[in-house]
Amino acid sequence: MFSTKYYDEITTEFRRRMELPEKSICGKVSSVKQKILSDRTEDFLREKKKEIQDVMADCTEEERQALTFLYSAMPVSDMLDYPAALFLDYAKHGVYLWQDGPFSGRIPEHIFADYVLHHRINNEDITKTRKFFHDRIQETGSVRTDFLYNAAVDINYWCAGEATYRSTDNRTQNPCTMYGAAIGRCGEESTLTVTALRSMGVPARQVYAPLWSHCDDNHAWVEVWCDGQWYFLGACEPEPLLNRGWFQEASSRAMMVHSRWFDSCEPKEEQVGKKGAVRILNHLSRYAPTVSLSVKAEDEEGNLLPGVKVEFQVLNQGAFGTIAEVWTGCEPENYGIAGLVTGYGDLQVSAGGYRESHKGKEWLYGERRIPLHCMEDKQKAEFVVKMKSLPECPEESMEFVFHAPRTGYKAFSSDREEAGKQRLDEMILHRNQKEKNFYEEAEASNVLMLFKGQNRSQAEEILRSARGNMREMIRFLEWDAAEYLPSAWKKGDGHEWKLKVLNTLREKDYWDIDADILKDCCINAFPYAENLPEDIFFPFLLSPRVSDEMLRPCRTMLSRYLSKDVTEEVRKCPAILWKAVDEEIRSLPKEEYEDLITSSYHCLRGGIGSRHSKKVLCVNLCRSLGIPARLNPFDGTVEYYDGEDFTAAEYLADDRKCRLILCEDDSTEHRPKLSDWEHYSLERFEEGRFLRLWPHQIPDRIKDGELELKLRTGIYRILTSDRRKNGDQIVKMTVFSLKEGEDRRETLSFGKLQEESGAAEVPVKDFVLKTLKGTDMALSEMPEEENVLFLWLEPGREPTEHILNELYDKRREFAELKNSLYVIVKNSEDLKNVTVQRTIKALPRLSLFIDDSDENAAALAQQVGEEKGNLPLALVLNHEKKCLYSSAGYNVGLADALLKNLLNM
Repeated sequence: MFSTKYYDEITTEFRRRMELPEKSICGKVSSVKQKILSDRTEDFLREKKKEIQDVMADCTEEERQALTFLYSAMPVSDMLDYPAALFLDYAKHGVYLWQDGPFSGRIPEHIFADYVLHHRINNEDITKTRKFFHDRIQETGSVRTDFLYNAAVDINYWCAGEATYRSTDNRTQNPCTMYGAAIGRCGEESTLTVTALRSMGVPARQVYAPLWSHCDDNHAWVEVWCDGQWYFLGACEPEPLLNRGWFQEASSRAMMVHSRWFDSCEPKEEQVGKKGAVRILNHLSRYAPTVSLSVKAEDEEGNLLPGVKVEFQVLNQGAFGTIAEVWTGCEPENYGIAGLVTGYGDLQVSAGGYRESHKGKEWLYGERRIPLHCMEDKQKAEFVVKMKSLPECPEESMEFVFHAPRTGYKAFSSDREEAGKQRLDEMILHRNQKEKNFYEEAEASNVLMLFKGQNRSQAEEILRSARGNMREMIRFLEWDAAEYLPSAWKKGDGHEWKLKVLNTLREKDYWDIDADILKDCCINAFPYAENLPEDIFFPFLLSPRVSDEMLRPCRTMLSRYLSKDVTEEVRKCPAILWKAVDEEIRSLPKEEYEDLITSSYHCLRGGIGSRHSKKVLCVNLCRSLGIPARLNPFDGTVEYYDGEDFTAAEYLADDRKCRLILCEDDSTEHRPKLSDWEHYSLERFEEGRFLRLWPHQIPDRIKDGELELKLRTGIYRILTSDRRKNGDQIVKMTVFSLKEGEDRRETLSFGKLQEESGAAEVPVKDFVLKTLKGTDMALSEMPEEENVLFLWLEPGREPTEHILNELYDKRREFAELKNSLYVIVKNSEDLKNVTVQRTIKALPRLSLFIDDSDENAAALAQQVGEEKGNLPLALVLNHEKKCLYSSAGYNVGLADALLKNLLNM
């Protein structure tokens, strides 16, 4: 299958990987480890190695080569978590594509191995996907196989017929789940699309703008390799041609666009960081104007410092977020210098590393802002960051403007536009029908008979939320658990507790959870139910969900893993469990993909896991032993319930000897709120960098506009950001230290720097819409009121789906408005769109209108200086029918901008 030279390289790395797990557990062990792990870890690793060898022994030579590559290029957690038979499935399909697939012989072996054969796309759960998708695409007969280019276009249309955008939590569902649920965020749309492309033999990868600079959030899409060239496409957002997508304007303002490289060999493209064994590759020059930036790391004496990690950051969602990590060089040509190809916007540089001195190794830190926005006439830029022992702590606030790049976007031609729209409409009809078929009335009615009143309504809502996974929900709701139930729960209808279990899950969990996982958690937790209050028992003892980990049945197995003596010791003093897990489970960061969470059972059995994997394991172990536990939503530390409150297991609760009171600024309406994570951040300097804390995750502790926090001593930073329409942000930054026993109050407020002059009020000409009853309504006939929203939508299209999701996410804020909100669609059929219906239900004050031509939107866009034909079109008009704010197309954060302008902020 592979050339001799390439396969020799693969084999060498494969042999090294096979020895890693066993080597990692050699060495000194603690006394606690002898009690907990004994020698079972070594047994498990030997069994895993033999399992892989046995599968390979039964392979053909080509399958063995493919499987050898997969094991040579996978994170160590994949080796522990998944059976060799699963990867053999990928190997078999890869061999078929290499030998007999439609593009056999057209793809170089390195491209094929990394972008067709490789099983992983991002941090999704791995399941048997390739043949599944291949067969479903093949049976449609809609994919051209004459050229890779045409196949990529056609496969993306197929994807649009199976799934669309919906904002969800950060856990990445696997492609089969998204195929079954038909919805997911952009990172999941792109994972599905890459899977579909690879299943047909088209080389593909997921690419990300990790953080936008001109607006909040991020975005993911897909690149495909066609005959020697990489092209891009919007995942599940098909166009008749490649290199087209609604995000082109946004990506032209990006500071970084990257992908992940899982292979062990050196990639040819620029590297901008590593996440363990995975390299991050820079593709920005394909999308935006770029500058070659060099940053020198110097100590206070002006000496260059090699081996310093330089983090390049942008301001996004109220905090500095890293878009690239580059180490200063050690060779003469780059000694003490970190280089990056980036865009023409501002960057924050944060650098940390050791300096060798007569005192030994000394940690140094430095940071500075880099104003690239004023260097658009230059192709190169050089800056210096000065390194000191600690960050500067001025104990006062400073304000500045953080500039975003200006657009480098040129609108694409409308050639073949109508044919593409017609084809997409057909895919949307197919997807809508698929979604209608999710809820099976007959099956649902049988299980709903078990519930009464409000419980019945709640059970029905859960079944509908489960989408393609409804049968698993039914399997759990029908479960006869009488032999396990606490006696007190057998009264009444005897099924209400099941709803309480399901309410501990997130919406996405409904789409893919297996009923056996829920049963396992219930059986393990029931013996402790009568000793705990319900608000502790269900979410912190029974619930299978700890973080963003993949869910597997594990509680019963974990409860039996520890010896009786250790179990009793842990129940008496739960804090010793974290110490034991942290010491016993080895981390191999250079062999792992840090965005993965190893399953708790295999983390324990294999003795290997990242720090976050260990935290999830510790919580699961506690829960399996009847000890309520969680990850603190504020700082992510492991905590257990001591009968009165949650106590930190990672450090002593007494370490929190400082008090910080965050206050909202009640002198103005335009202020960041304590629950609003998009406009402010609180960070603590630890592990050589500022790490974000999450006060918005504890809204129940916000009282009368104040939040009291007990913190450890150290250096802290508060940022607030107020974004302008052009993407720039006014930033207020306060850096301060907290000493033992200190109390401090800080008021959250936006910076007061002079903003750009507001956009001129633009008069708009009269136009006519139709009500749902068919009567005409002119703008001039509408009541005069201060600041109203007109929003033209194109339901089913991705940009409209995005703004509807944003409106839904901010439904509480919009529901509190007194302003009129007018939503305009092309016909009454558009109102049947699932996302439209969800938004209407959440915002009953929306007034709906029909505009069956494109003329009004096109004319209004031209009048206010926006691009014609680019929907959604949003206008905020004042009482004089003059436009105060306009936006055409979708930009992340549009709903927030609309709120600000409706409230005159």
